[in-house]
Amino acid sequence: GLQYSNEPYDMNPAGNIDLGSVADVPMCEFWYAPVDTQYSCIEAVSIANTMGPQVVKAEAFTSARDAFAKTPANMKNQGDWAFAMGINGIIFHTYQHQALGDEEKPGMTMGPYGIQWHRNQTFWSFLPEYHEYLTRCSHLLRQGEAVADILYLTPEGAPHIFEAPKDATEGPATLRDKRGYNFDAVTARILAMRATVEDGRIAFPQGSKYRVLVLPDVPTMTPETLGVIRGLVESGAIVIGNPPQKSPSLARHHGGDAMVVAQAGKIWGGTEIPKEVIRIDRGEGAIFWGGELNPEEDLYPSYAATAAVLKKLGLPEDFSSPSGKLRYKHRRTEDADIFFVSNRTDEPVATEGTFRVAGRQPELWDPVSGKMRMLEQFDISGGVTRVPLSLAPAQSVFVVFAGEAGKPKPVGDSVPGLEEIVRLDGEWKVSFDPKWGGPERVAFDSLVDWTQHKEEGIRYYSGVATYRKSFDLPGGNASESRVSLDLGTVNDLCRVRLNGHDLGVVWTAPWQVDISRAVKPTGNQLEIEVVNCWVNRLIGDQQPGSKGVRQVSWPSGLLGGNSYPAGRHTFVTRDHYKTNSPLRPAGLLGPVRVTRH
Repeated sequence: GLQYSNEPYDMNPAGNIDLGSVADVPMCEFWYAPVDTQYSCIEAVSIANTMGPQVVKAEAFTSARDAFAKTPANMKNQGDWAFAMGINGIIFHTYQHQALGDEEKPGMTMGPYGIQWHRNQTFWSFLPEYHEYLTRCSHLLRQGEAVADILYLTPEGAPHIFEAPKDATEGPATLRDKRGYNFDAVTARILAMRATVEDGRIAFPQGSKYRVLVLPDVPTMTPETLGVIRGLVESGAIVIGNPPQKSPSLARHHGGDAMVVAQAGKIWGGTEIPKEVIRIDRGEGAIFWGGELNPEEDLYPSYAATAAVLKKLGLPEDFSSPSGKLRYKHRRTEDADIFFVSNRTDEPVATEGTFRVAGRQPELWDPVSGKMRMLEQFDISGGVTRVPLSLAPAQSVFVVFAGEAGKPKPVGDSVPGLEEIVRLDGEWKVSFDPKWGGPERVAFDSLVDWTQHKEEGIRYYSGVATYRKSFDLPGGNASESRVSLDLGTVNDLCRVRLNGHDLGVVWTAPWQVDISRAVKPTGNQLEIEVVNCWVNRLIGDQQPGSKGVRQVSWPSGLLGGNSYPAGRHTFVTRDHYKTNSPLRPAGLLGPVRVTRH
């Protein structure tokens, strides 16, 4: 029952995909900064989709800078990128063992590396809601099969790293998203071992089904692989690419070259590349080649050229949005189409999503809250469904199509917006923890960034501070509509309590919590526990008068049994910050509003 996992990349002498294909759980890695290993994610997902495993895990958020500065909010965009890439299991890098006891925090680090995901984090007790978000997303993204349209064949030989055409992804350099026709890669070995044709698609057992197979533009291919491709085409597959000219193998000496030339002639009919894209029908399938499909610089035809073939075949993009600001992932079960959609920008987005699904009822599933609701506005035409989408910065949703579609309201009809009931301006009572240098009681005339406060105990504070305020509802009635608390800007997480009701942790945009079940007409008692990360306290303990003011040691002989200088409040096994390092914004900044929907 033991399962085997590997990360098949980084200077190995094999082809990455073949090496990873022997794993029960393929893995990859992505860095928060500064290393780009996106290709390993594409490779691991490709392995899962062609070999059949449902789980693809990642060594996630690896980092060598900005220690203790990572929070669920500033990690969310990259985490959603990973989900859209096809990853559905997060292994944090790194949960360092903390052997120094509960007094010396933040404690042990792995040199400069890691996002310090361990019990000594200031916000550790606030994390279950974020972990639950990751769990919901991972669970849904393991259902059914991944939907992809393009399958790239890698050249034979090793070592090899798969890289897709440059225009097959879009976005910032280290967060490039796949476009509307999803893709994977496959080796000749896996293709020969597992590929069949089902309804004109190249299919893999317990894996994905692809509309086209794209060949690498290399002059060599073994007779065996070319024979597999010929068999797939004759069974109904669509192949894009130029014919090979010889074999890379010495198994048959020059006889292998002759076999390649003979087979290529039967499939392509010649070796001179046409000036225009042409289609050659062979058996039940076809070959497309020539013209813009002839690669100029890349190993493969451009994504745009391949997409043009798919459109000729009558296949619309799997997902698109006129805003160009959304990423997606699509999985399909026997009775549902599951789309993960996220806003990859730091601005709100109001747009439409076009999904390659027809005849099914769209539902909106919120992975942050777990709430699900039917969507009333949508339009079905031309084999696709259009749905209006309104997402906060880095917000994500699942759009799930299940069951027969009901009668929709037309897209474009106005929908009720948020109405502000009351704004909680003025004084707030705030309590800090004196153990970490803050005042036990203080009044803020208005909401302010802690780093801008004149008192050092607040400016350099790291940890939990509790904000308190009372308020009434204008008119004394919340009506029967949904009432929410909009927190504005929070650095970095918060827990909301109203009239003794724990309403949970808020850790990401839109920074809102439903207070309908707890709010009353008058005398509302609001408590907001806000927590920031360790950075400001670590910088504070680098200041004169706080740096090295005490000595710590462990009778057990830990860390060599030596005595080490420590800051006034903190001890860490590596100094990550200097006296003049910039402080991070901290606290509840608001504006805090009560709204009605």
